[in-house]
Amino acid sequence: LLFILNILSNWGNKKQIGITGIEVFDVNNQKIKIKECKVEGGSNDHLERLFNDKIYTINENDMWLSDINTNNSTKNLNLKLYFYISNYVCLESINNINIYNYNGWELNKSIKKIEILTKDEDVIFNGIVPKGDYNIKCFHPYIIRINKNILLKRNKNKIYKNTHFLYNSYKH
Repeated sequence: LLFILNILSNWGNKKQIGITGIEVFDVNNQKIKIKECKVEGGSNDHLERLFNDKIYTINENDMWLSDINTNNSTKNLNLKLYFYISNYVCLESINNINIYNYNGWELNKSIKKIEILTKDEDVIFNGIVPKGDYNIKCFHPYIIRINKNILLKRNKNKIYKNTHFLYNSYKH
């Protein structure tokens, strides 16, 4: 297990949530292949769409969508995606995670509030992902850059509280 993406909310759709794609890059800016992804609290159908490299699209058939559990009595969705990769790659070897939010015609299906968790479910990022914009020509990822010094300190001291990723929104 590499990391967990905990989706806490979307931009208002009561029935579905979606993501166009996710890319993970190492410190040499090489794309890391995700071996497997599983969902807890949502649909495992079409998870391969997260990694199909069809990130510049407005076609919903190229995106991952999941129904929202309407029986959830809490404020947060707590829909978790578990990302698995090769055994030789660790969280500290990742430079950035690119999230291409849902870019279909119902933009309120886009993920909003998220957490990135370690395999021990310690929060290492907490933030809001901008909505998709239903535009192929200027669609850009939300980039979460990993601060190596904080991760090294976290591992050395086993301190997880107040650990942050550096992040920004990147435009091509």
